[in-house]
Amino acid sequence: MPDVSTGMFVPPPSAVPVPTALSAPSTYPTEMAARTLSIPLFLSPSAEGGLYQDSSSLLGYNDTSSPPVTTTFGVVAREQGTWDGNTDGLLGLAYSNLYCSPTCHNTILDDLYARYAKDGYQDVFGLCLSEEKGILSLGALDSQLVAGEIYWIDVQDPAFYSISLTKFRFGSVEITSSRYQAILDSGTTLLLLPTALYTIFYTVVTQQYPSLPGVSSRPSFFDGQALNIDPTSSWPDLHLHFGDIDVRVPPSVYFTKIKQGFFSYWYLGVYPVEASVASQFDASRYILLGDAFLRGVTVFHDRENDRVGLGVPSSFCFVSNYAVINDFDPRTNENFNGTDIEPEADLDFWLRLRFFFLEYFMETFFAVILALCLCACCCQECGWAAGST
Repeated sequence: MPDVSTGMFVPPPSAVPVPTALSAPSTYPTEMAARTLSIPLFLSPSAEGGLYQDSSSLLGYNDTSSPPVTTTFGVVAREQGTWDGNTDGLLGLAYSNLYCSPTCHNTILDDLYARYAKDGYQDVFGLCLSEEKGILSLGALDSQLVAGEIYWIDVQDPAFYSISLTKFRFGSVEITSSRYQAILDSGTTLLLLPTALYTIFYTVVTQQYPSLPGVSSRPSFFDGQALNIDPTSSWPDLHLHFGDIDVRVPPSVYFTKIKQGFFSYWYLGVYPVEASVASQFDASRYILLGDAFLRGVTVFHDRENDRVGLGVPSSFCFVSNYAVINDFDPRTNENFNGTDIEPEADLDFWLRLRFFFLEYFMETFFAVILALCLCACCCQECGWAAGST
């Protein structure tokens, strides 16, 4: 614990709409022996704790004859760094095959569905997040959380909430048109790119948009520091394409604002996948869409039909900065008339060639090297076997 795509969202009871409000009958949850929790995070904060079990039930259902659901969750006992004091632990919203440490447990979603399916409860949950508040909806599609249409995308990997990303743009500049698997992960703060793709993103921003605030300064946004420079009115939008669905993410979403006293600071929410995370899956083909993306959309996870729904957050979600899908804003009922910021300079031929090699050939190159090594080992073993007969 924690695993990638294990939700880290613990909403206040007042934010969970009836009839799917959670209640916790137990006052003292039971600690599971020898089950520890360690959470290292970007920018140095960390937390430690353990796994606990407690009972919970859903308010609003008539059947009270069955006992409450007993579920396993992570509790944060010790915090270091810039943790939000309201962060108490890991609720665990992933698929159950990731809920192992090493013993596998049912998630709260599995337990609630098993308990309440006969009462009409669906294996569906929705999330809308803002910088300060959020809403978790359980058991049905809550139309209050979305303005306008829900755009459905099939889940590609049964282990994660992953959907197929077909194009990624920064303003008017295409970063990639290759197909990647994008994992929707509410437990990740940032939008994390594979190393090769992040190198392209970094080069495009620094070489083609050098005059953007916080790009050429020292320190810059790429130094992993929060700066007292407001980039939200001058940086281009990010475009993430999922087939024919274009999600336009403004800088007010993919930058995170931090307030300290009377001062405000911003840090860029796009970074490369770190080695500690990359070891859990093939990081060269996966993008992690954390809160730097999720703050701009409402997400529905329809686990019964293996699909994910994206929509524009409604005003009910406490979200003032949000993404626009297919250049239509249902909250104003208007088409988006903005233009993407054009680059100040073009990339030279050698940089483009380098990007082509990075994205298309590195994975193939290492696969060929591995195949040659295996072939050499097999041939050597065959030679030894032939020599011993």
